[in-house]
Amino acid sequence: GIERVFTIMEKKIKDEMVGANVQVLVASTSSNDSAMCKKFEVAKRLWKGQISAEVSTMKLKMAIQDALARNVPYVIVVGDQEWERGKVKVKVLETKEEEEVDLKEIGEFLKERGAKAGGG
Repeated sequence: GIERVFTIMEKKIKDEMVGANVQVLVASTSSNDSAMCKKFEVAKRLWKGQISAEVSTMKLKMAIQDALARNVPYVIVVGDQEWERGKVKVKVLETKEEEEVDLKEIGEFLKERGAKAGGG
C-alpha cells in the first residue's frame, strides 16, 4: 500500500541526490603528494569558476568507475607529462570523449560543454 509508494519515492530522491551536485571529478595517474597538490590546484580553479568539483583519492580506474556510478559527467585526469605542458585531460563520460585542455582554459572549456555550479 502506502509504504510501497513511500519506498519508491524515497529511492527516487536518493538516486537523484547521488552525485547530482558534482560536475567534475579530479583524478590523477599517480598517487603521490605531488599529484594530490596538482589535483587540488585544478579543483581550486574550477571552484573559482563556480564549477562544482571533487578531488578523488582513488586510483584512476576506480575514480572513473566512481564517477560513472554517481553520474558525474566529467573526469579531469592530471598526468605528469600533460602537467609539464600546462595541460590536463578531460574525459566526457557520457560520450567517452577525451580531450587535452590547457589548464588556464579548463573552466571555460567545461562551462561551454554545460558544466554547472553545484553544492560540491
